[in-house]
Amino acid sequence: MTRKIVIFGFITLLVIAFFLSPKLKGGGQSSAEMYDYIYSYSTLKQDISLLKKNDSSFSLPKLYSAINGSPIPPNDPIYKDPSISCDYYFYDKKEDNIMFFEVQIRDTCSGIFFIGINHGNKLGYWKDINKDFSKEENKEVMNRFEELVINKLPVKYKKKYNVNSLWEIFFN
Repeated sequence: MTRKIVIFGFITLLVIAFFLSPKLKGGGQSSAEMYDYIYSYSTLKQDISLLKKNDSSFSLPKLYSAINGSPIPPNDPIYKDPSISCDYYFYDKKEDNIMFFEVQIRDTCSGIFFIGINHGNKLGYWKDINKDFSKEENKEVMNRFEELVINKLPVKYKKKYNVNSLWEIFFN
C-alpha cells in the first residue's frame, strides 16, 4: 500500500511540474527555442560573428528606442558576462524583423537560445518564440531563423527543444 502511495505521489509531482514549468522559469529565455551544440562556446560565438560579418544583410538598420527615440547600436554582440553569455541581433531584411538570440555556455556544450523577434527598426515591439505566436506563425518564424542563421553555421546542432517544456527536455 505504501509503495502505491509513493508511486502515485511521484507521478502527481511529475504532472504538476510538467504543467507549471513555464510559470516557474524566469528571464528572457522562459519560452525560447534551444539549440544544443557539442561545440565550444568560443568557437560558436566566432562562427556566428563571422556569419554576420560576411553577410551584410544581417546588419541592423539604424535602430531607435521605442521609449525615448534615441539611436541604439546593437550590431556587435552584447556580452552580459563574456565567459558565459553573449546576445546577438540579426536583421531579416525580407521580413523587416530583428531576430534576437543568445549564445550560452552549457554543462558539456554550448547552446543558442532563439528568444524572439522585433518587427521593424523601432525597438519595443518584441514577440517571444513559443509564447506570442500562433502555432503556425511560430513554426514559420523558427523555420526562417533556422534558414538564416542555424543552417549557415558550419556545425549542425545536436538537439533542439523548447525550454518551456519539461517533456521535450527530458524525453526528446
